[in-house]
Amino acid sequence: MLAPYSVAAIVRALRHVHGDDIARAMLTNGTTLAALIDALLHSPLTNRDAVKLMTQALRSNDFIVTPDFSSVWHIKYVYDRPKSLNVVDLAVITLDHGIFASTDIRLLLAIDRVVKQRGMDDAGANVRSWGQTRPSPIVADVAFWTQRRH
Repeated sequence: MLAPYSVAAIVRALRHVHGDDIARAMLTNGTTLAALIDALLHSPLTNRDAVKLMTQALRSNDFIVTPDFSSVWHIKYVYDRPKSLNVVDLAVITLDHGIFASTDIRLLLAIDRVVKQRGMDDAGANVRSWGQTRPSPIVADVAFWTQRRH
C-alpha cells in the first residue's frame, strides 16, 4: 500500500458512518467519490483531515479510479460558502475530458494490486527473501476486513 494510514482512516470513516457490511461492500464493489466524501465529512474527522483523505484516495494507487483522468488533471475544491475553508465537495478538471463531478468518479480499493505489489502473501504479511514473514498490521487488517464472509 502506498498510503496505508490513509486507507485505514478511510476504512474507519466508512465503518463509522455506514457500519461494517456496507463499508465492506463499498470498498470491494466500488463506490462514488461523492459517497466517500459524504462519509468522510460525517465522520469524527476534522474537515482538513477529511480533505486530505479525499485527495490521497485520488492520487495514490491504493484505489482504482474510473474514469481515467489522463496524465494532466487538477482537483477543484468546492466550499460551503464564500470565504469559507470548509470543503463540501470536489471535482476533477482534465485537459482531455473536461470536468468530472464527484458523482461521476468511482473508487475501488485495489486489494489484489496492493498485496501483489508490496510482495505480500494472501494473509497480508510481508514476505522476505529468506522465507520469514513480518506482519504488516495495517495491510493485514484492511485485507482481512475487506474479504467477504462465507
